[in-house]
Amino acid sequence: MFLDKKIKELEKLKQEVPKQAERIVLKSKERILDLIREDQLFNKGIDGNGKKLIAYKPFTVAVKRLEGQPTDRTTLFNKGKFYDGFDLLYTDQNSIGVFSRDSKTPDLIEKYGKDIFTFTVDNNKIVNEEIVLPQLIEWLLNTPTFTQI
Repeated sequence: MFLDKKIKELEKLKQEVPKQAERIVLKSKERILDLIREDQLFNKGIDGNGKKLIAYKPFTVAVKRLEGQPTDRTTLFNKGKFYDGFDLLYTDQNSIGVFSRDSKTPDLIEKYGKDIFTFTVDNNKIVNEEIVLPQLIEWLLNTPTFTQI
């Protein structure tokens, strides 16, 4: 029967959604990571809970001022190695884990907390609603099984 076949095709398509979501996340990796690196840390000096990071000590502020870097907030940006080391992992629970491969990472987590790698509520919404969902919908609409229904 035609309907049984279509239902089976849709069930198979449903199983492909998490794999496609992972492809989308990996393809959009830099944009996603920049939500933490640029928006949260560099521009606002906040962690994923929206909490301001511990202020720099006076010596660090003086060095940052000499280098022309922001001194009104903690950015965790020095030479860029920490930011360059950012990477993500798409988990089996269909979520994104963010980390940095930089050697300073354990010390930074100890000082500023693990939430330096989590998304704010607003940025999580951007990942889901502005990055992943539109591309997932486009993929679905262009999938032959879906378009032939």
